[in-house]
Amino acid sequence: MRTYLRAAWHLAIGVAVALTASAASAQPDLLDIPMEGLVASDVQSAARVAKQLSESNAAVSIVTAEDIRTFGYRTLGEVLNSMRGLYTTSDRRYQFPGGRAYGVPGDFAGRIRLLIDGYATQDNLSGQLYLDESGLIDIDLIDRVEYIPGPGGVNYGQGAFFGVINVITKNGRDFNGLRLSGEAGSYNTFRKRATFGKQFDNGADLLLSYSRLNSVGQDFDFPYFAATTGNGRAAGMDGEHNERIFLKFQYQNFSLEAGHVQRTKQSPLPRDELGFGKPYQTDDTQDFVQLNYDYALGSSLRGSTRAFAGQYLDHAYRGYNEYAATLQGLAGAPPGAVAAMRNRGKGAWTGIDQQLVYTGIAGHTLTLGAEYRRDPNIDFYNQSLTSSGRRSDYDFPIASLDSSTWGLRFADELRLGEHWTANVGARYDRPQLGVCQFIRPGTPAPVPFVLPRSKTTSHCIDYPYQPQWSPRAGLVWQADARTTLKASWAEANRMPTPLELPFDQAYVRPERVETRELVLIRDFGSLWRFTGSVYDYHVSDAQYIDDRGYRHYDGKINPYGAEVQLDTSWGRWSLRGSVAWRQSDVPDKALANSPRWLGKDRSSLTTENCHRSPWSTSRCRPSRRGMACPAH
Repeated sequence: MRTYLRAAWHLAIGVAVALTASAASAQPDLLDIPMEGLVASDVQSAARVAKQLSESNAAVSIVTAEDIRTFGYRTLGEVLNSMRGLYTTSDRRYQFPGGRAYGVPGDFAGRIRLLIDGYATQDNLSGQLYLDESGLIDIDLIDRVEYIPGPGGVNYGQGAFFGVINVITKNGRDFNGLRLSGEAGSYNTFRKRATFGKQFDNGADLLLSYSRLNSVGQDFDFPYFAATTGNGRAAGMDGEHNERIFLKFQYQNFSLEAGHVQRTKQSPLPRDELGFGKPYQTDDTQDFVQLNYDYALGSSLRGSTRAFAGQYLDHAYRGYNEYAATLQGLAGAPPGAVAAMRNRGKGAWTGIDQQLVYTGIAGHTLTLGAEYRRDPNIDFYNQSLTSSGRRSDYDFPIASLDSSTWGLRFADELRLGEHWTANVGARYDRPQLGVCQFIRPGTPAPVPFVLPRSKTTSHCIDYPYQPQWSPRAGLVWQADARTTLKASWAEANRMPTPLELPFDQAYVRPERVETRELVLIRDFGSLWRFTGSVYDYHVSDAQYIDDRGYRHYDGKINPYGAEVQLDTSWGRWSLRGSVAWRQSDVPDKALANSPRWLGKDRSSLTTENCHRSPWSTSRCRPSRRGMACPAH
């Protein structure tokens, strides 16, 4: 798979150069647009068909490239922290999203779907979103970020359980030449980026970017380990390094994108009593490529075909000393042959998506889509390391499996009159698990062990991969030019990722959510806009961690809450404030990392020389469990 992606990379660059060789701006800040203009703005991911914000069922949040520049956001996670009702946490290796009823520490996916120009970025091992420096896109290449709360299963399948985040990247014409940038910051942090973008005379548009990050990181004090280590200080163990490459090429109805990111991140947090003072390092690599072709089959029928492929490779230190000794005993290694252990994960996937949009029936926009995804590699196993950090000959496997999924979707947007719009839709997904090799911890492995890819072994996962339906319905009332009321209902499903499955899987079922939401958008003159929503979710067979740290697989969670936001712009001054309240406790248990109140505000002032002075804060109040919210 890696060879195919490398070849695709070379082909992508070659095609872009060949087509552009035959030929010899910026988006406005939403806070600078009058409120009437905001209503007319398009949201591109609510139904995979661009529509006005006022026509989308959800209370959509948008952050533009100008917002990113003004407030100095450095990662996608910081962008999400600025959005209404969202927050992130970190374990010094990855950032994890939190929002309506989700935010469990270490919950990689957060039950939302992250798209980059329509490409679903999550891997097939843990479903990680990659909101930090492990992400595929440099923050300076983002044109805008859209967050659509609520299930998006009709359009995007089982990953869009609680919402969809769509990242729309810039085009080559937004740069119009070569642009170099550098940045220096605290903790010996240095960033550099080289970007070339241009729209050629024949209409071809090319964007090619390379960026790099190096950071020594912070030093941390752990009083708990002071007695055994002398000072309990973890120095030089929070470093980070990454490299990114991104290519985007568009010509007529074709578009081609490819991306690569490689990151090394150290974590000072010890995982066992004997592991303090040792760097727990994670090395991960991601690659993706997608090709899209948009076409017209008549005056009222449009089509879009998209093919994609991706892969993910992860190496992470998991234990020293006592874990290594356990592995040494299982593998039959001689004393001293194993000094440490690390997990290795490898995932690869390919797929194709076909969509047709028909507008030939008066008052209707019909959408029909089909998607097939193949996951030929979902591999996990442990590697044992020598005292010099090299891989030894004694490995202990975990699992290697493959799967595939195909889905059909249908949606109809109906114009019921001058002020009313309704939409209905449904999606059917059928996952199929292939065969795999599985050895549970405690089972002796051959020495040396080579992880097999047997096609004759029986299923190692008993989890019921059942077909799933995801329906939705919505109604929008445009009372007048300044008032919009929206109501929506939807259901969605989520299958656990391979890393989430326990060894005893008989009691694990797909998570299912049913949601209801009301949204009100009201403009007061040309200066003020109010956005409010109330929602009620019902989640069954949910995986969650309670406030004592225990994981459960049969939860019934009933999150409900309200969110309000106020936007205003007076001349050169802009202000946005939001408050979110939610109740998401399980009966007799409190959900970890789920704040009851979350408030945010941000403002900017443009001076005579067009310089902006930004300011923003974020505050939260926990529900029977302490937590911290990031502020900027």
